Amino acid sequence: MNRPSLAITRLLYATQFWFLLLMWVGCVVGVVLIVAGVALFRDITVSGWDQAVQVIRWLALGYGTYLTGRLLSQLIAHGQTRRDFMIHVSGFVTAVSAVLAGLMTVGYLVERLIYRGLGWPHKVDDDRLFTSSTDVAPIYISYLVLFLVWTIIGAMLGAAFYRLEAGGALFLPVALVLALGSGMLIRFGGLPLFSSLPDLRDLPLAAIVGLGALIYAAGVGITWALVRDLPVRSATG
Repeated sequence: MNRPSLAITRLLYATQFWFLLLMWVGCVVGVVLIVAGVALFRDITVSGWDQAVQVIRWLALGYGTYLTGRLLSQLIAHGQTRRDFMIHVSGFVTAVSAVLAGLMTVGYLVERLIYRGLGWPHKVDDDRLFTSSTDVAPIYISYLVLFLVWTIIGAMLGAAFYRLEAGGALFLPVALVLALGSGMLIRFGGLPLFSSLPDLRDLPLAAIVGLGALIYAAGVGITWALVRDLPVRSATG
């Protein structure tokens, strides 16, 4: 007899993992097309891959929202437990974030080679934890923290809005705090109030990983508090 937790694990890795890889491939294609289009009209002076973070983090948030706003209720309706869901989804998000962060890091290196072949400068944004596309460790850590935190923010909001409907908006300030906390660590800007935040880039990479893990754990804890007795609403036709 299969345990419910194993059923959840199989589902996540058999379907969700490949779905996320396809999303990443879609990002690759999108960046290539945008850079190629821009190159028709002006010189390329910055990394297109580096600019993709503006979209990638929102995709991570959207996927997290899907996990608790839709997938959780479906699994509960099929006899899975909320506890098993949170245990295995949090582990799955960690594993997939590690893989996607690695792919993002490789993307910088591949793009650098392409840019060099075309005679283009490969410049990353000044406001980053890393200063060059060859700073492999800082790039990897930046995207690892980004994927972890933004996905769990989405999961928290998905659970909040599913449980409280309009009242889920009460958790938007919590989401902003988690996002800004990670933003101070990895320096991906473009968020409200970001320019006034302390710059923590001088921290050792190990400390950044540790603090990022704490932010992720806080998000997991808040999400669990929302889903531990989450009522499942019946679908209406």
